[in-house]
Amino acid sequence: MKRLSKIYALSLLALLSVTACVEDFNADLPSDTVGMLVVSGDIISDTTCVFAVSRTYSLNVEEVPTDISKIDAQVKVVGSDGSSWQAVAQGSGKFEAVLGTLNPEVEYHLEVAYDGETYTSTAQRPLVTEPIDSLSYKQAVEYGPVNIYLSVTGDEDAYYVWNFEEVWELRSYMTATSYFDVAARKVKPGAGYARSLGWSRSVSSSTLVGTVINNEGYALIDKPVYSIQANDYRLSVLYSTNFIQRRVSKAEYEYYSEKAKISEGSGGLFGTQPSELPTNITCTNSAKKAIGYVGVNMNVSTKRLFIDNKDIKFRETLNCPVVFASDFTPPKSEEEMYNSGYWAIEGTGVSTTWTYERCVNVRALGATIFSRPSYWPIKK
Repeated sequence: MKRLSKIYALSLLALLSVTACVEDFNADLPSDTVGMLVVSGDIISDTTCVFAVSRTYSLNVEEVPTDISKIDAQVKVVGSDGSSWQAVAQGSGKFEAVLGTLNPEVEYHLEVAYDGETYTSTAQRPLVTEPIDSLSYKQAVEYGPVNIYLSVTGDEDAYYVWNFEEVWELRSYMTATSYFDVAARKVKPGAGYARSLGWSRSVSSSTLVGTVINNEGYALIDKPVYSIQANDYRLSVLYSTNFIQRRVSKAEYEYYSEKAKISEGSGGLFGTQPSELPTNITCTNSAKKAIGYVGVNMNVSTKRLFIDNKDIKFRETLNCPVVFASDFTPPKSEEEMYNSGYWAIEGTGVSTTWTYERCVNVRALGATIFSRPSYWPIKK
C-alpha cells in the first residue's frame, strides 16, 4: 500500500537557495504577538548555510517596518560534542555559517543570542537524505501542459521537503543587424542593445512537502509536482529544472504542513494564533516565544531534468511581423518607428525592416544571464 500527501508552503521575502539552507519567513501577525523572533534555515553538513532572523510585526501597519530585518544578533551552530561554527552577519537579517563535516552520532542545534535573550533550536542528529530516483516529464496530449514527475522510493516511513530551481535558454526569433541609435536618432549597422541568446533563472516560491507511508515493505512517491503550459516561453528552446530534496523529521513535516494550512485557509499568513504553529525554537532564559523550524541534515540530494523544445509540442505565440516605415499612413520616421515600440532588424533609411523588441532582444523575454551556465549543453 502506498500513500502520498503533498503540501505547498508559501515562502516569503526570499526563496530557498540551491543548497536548500534557508527559507525566509516574515510573519505578519496580530498586535499581541508583535516582536516575536522568527528564525529560518537548516544545518547541513559541509555546506555554507544562511540563517534568516527577523521579528514579527502588527497587522495594523500599512507597510512592513523598514527595520524588521535589522537584527543585531549572534548566531552559531553548536554540537553536543562541543563543536561550534559562528555565523557571520551578512546584513538584512542574514547570517552565514560555513559548516564542516557533521558527526552522525552528535546532536546539533542553532543558537541565537538577541536582545538579551538566548534562543535555541531542538538538538537533533543529522538525517541522511536518500537520492531522488528519477525526475521526468510527460505531455499527455499534443500542445497540452507538460507535467514534471518526481519519484522517490524507500523501505520505511519518510518525510521530505523539496524546492527547485528553473533555468531556461532564450533565443531571439530574428537576429538584428541594424539598430536605432537613440542618441543619434537614426538607424545604424550593428545589434546595439539587442541580445539574441540568453538565459533566465527562477527559484521556486513554494516548498513541496511530502510523506511516504510504508505498509508492505516498500514506499513510493511518483506523482506530478508541477506543470508548464505548452505556450510558456520557458519551453521555447531548452528548459532545466533542478530539484533539491531534504529528508525531514515528522515534527518538521508537521511544521510545514501547518504553515501551509494557515496560509491557504486565511488568505494571509496567519488567521490563527502563532502559538498553534509547531516550532522547535525556544527561549532558554525567559517565556518569550519564537517562530521557525531548524532541521539538521548530513546532506541534500539533487536531480536535474532537461526538456528540449524539439521533444514536445510547443505552441508559438510570439507574433513577429516584419514591417517598413512606409507601411504606415503617413509613413513614419525612424524615430517614430522606435517610439511606437518597433525595433530595427536590418537595413538603413527607408529600406529598414522593423519588428517588435521581443522578437530580436531576449532581454524583453526575461533573459538576465548572458554567459552559458557551466552545466548547460550546447543546443544546435
